[in-house]
Amino acid sequence: MPDMDAFKLLELVGLEMDLPVIMLSAHGHTKLVKKGITHGTCDYLLKPDVPKKVLDHEC
Repeated sequence: MPDMDAFKLLELVGLEMDLPVIMLSAHGHTKLVKKGITHGTCDYLLKPDVPKKVLDHEC
């Protein structure tokens, strides 16, 4: 996204709507996962594990 990163978008969406958000990323660094959770995601999924996790996930 040219004007903001996913974390900024998550903050803005969280202020406007009460929606469960699942962040999907190829970056599994602990720092980024913690940042996603503290910015309001209900889960942070890594791309190789997505299909089964997404189908089974409940927020």
